[in-house]
Amino acid sequence: HVRDSVELIEEKIALDVLNGKHSNLERFLSELVTTVDIVSDDHIRALQSANLSDPISISRCCAAARALQAYSAAKVNPSVHLMVSYKERTERLNHLTDCFIEKLIAHMSALFSNLNDLTEVSDWHEIAVRKQSERFHALRPFSDLMGWLKSVRPAVYQTLIQRYVQNTKLIYKKEFERFFEGVNGELSKIVDFERRTTFRGSETMKSTAEKSLHAESKVDSKEVIRLVEVVLGEVGPVVESEQKFCTRFFHMAGDLLVALETQSTSSGDSGIMGKNVEKQITDQVRAILSPLFESLHDHFDKFIKSCCQLQQPFVFVLFVFLSNKAPSLQDASSYFSVMVFGRLVVLVKRQMDAYL
Repeated sequence: HVRDSVELIEEKIALDVLNGKHSNLERFLSELVTTVDIVSDDHIRALQSANLSDPISISRCCAAARALQAYSAAKVNPSVHLMVSYKERTERLNHLTDCFIEKLIAHMSALFSNLNDLTEVSDWHEIAVRKQSERFHALRPFSDLMGWLKSVRPAVYQTLIQRYVQNTKLIYKKEFERFFEGVNGELSKIVDFERRTTFRGSETMKSTAEKSLHAESKVDSKEVIRLVEVVLGEVGPVVESEQKFCTRFFHMAGDLLVALETQSTSSGDSGIMGKNVEKQITDQVRAILSPLFESLHDHFDKFIKSCCQLQQPFVFVLFVFLSNKAPSLQDASSYFSVMVFGRLVVLVKRQMDAYL
């Protein structure tokens, strides 16, 4: 009886071991199949036959790119990596990824360049900065792919940012040249109008002293301030919309905000980290916008100096005007508020100090 009991126990143990191995094998195979199926044949075909001029094809490529990323990030049993079939599939998918990225780089580089022509309008005479909504609309479908590139090929992502900046800065350079040419023309009209008024008034005066005194009559500061307000009102929304587009299109906030949520949940202190993340986002955005709007600063400097030179006391009127606007432009993350308007205030303050 004892021997029978021992044999029974041994059989039970062997059966348990066999069942355990069977369960492990079943789990292993299920895990392998699940991982392999992340990237379907449809995903592969979408990337192989990608037509990046077709919105439907772009959407399919976005889905395929997300699948590739999920495949790479999937946690599998270490022994899976030793399987020849898994290795071969991973190599094929990596090759597919490389080929698609090459196609994406070529398409995006050409698109950035071609969009320069989209804003070329020869018969535009209005004193207004042309909005970039058409350009944004043409690029927006590729936003998910830019986010994917940022995760899987950071160097390629940075290369495309540089190409975007190189091409877009030319758009703004031409646009601000045209805009400020019109603005300076309006400023000249204001001055000419005052001179004509002064000349007509001086014709009625007899003495040279009276004519000389009247010749010093003031340029209408209200008209000049109105023009400055028009300039700020046109430039501000364009700069803000470019910042908003770049932040979303290049996914500058997403990964940092996720990191913030993870850290704050684990540490319970989100205040300092929140400020650090906000600063990182602001620095990233500024690195793109600064070269884009480099020409804007030069035009603004010349325009403001021209206004201040009309008559020296005008610098005080301009400083008061800007000081009154300042409370509504206190957003530290806004490129326009800090780097355009803030810079303008400093420039006027220097002009005022020079006058004093």
